[in-house]
Amino acid sequence: MTVGSIAYFTIGGLFTGLYANGVRRLPYFRNPGVVLGCTAAGFGLGYWFHKYEDENPAEGFDLLALREKTLLQTDNTDDSE
Repeated sequence: MTVGSIAYFTIGGLFTGLYANGVRRLPYFRNPGVVLGCTAAGFGLGYWFHKYEDENPAEGFDLLALREKTLLQTDNTDDSE
């Protein structure tokens, strides 16, 4: 989800800006600067997440597989006693 994360966070920022005005029962684009600021913040966060996702491989699943393999090996040795 590389470019999708940028789009997801940008849409989330847009939603946040519109929701802030909608909850207060104001017109959605009453203060377009706030909406643009939230959208820009969402874009920046999505771009940062995209770069982090590309630069760092998913090592968590490898560590979980290694742990499961180790646990299975210890279970097999306990049964032989």
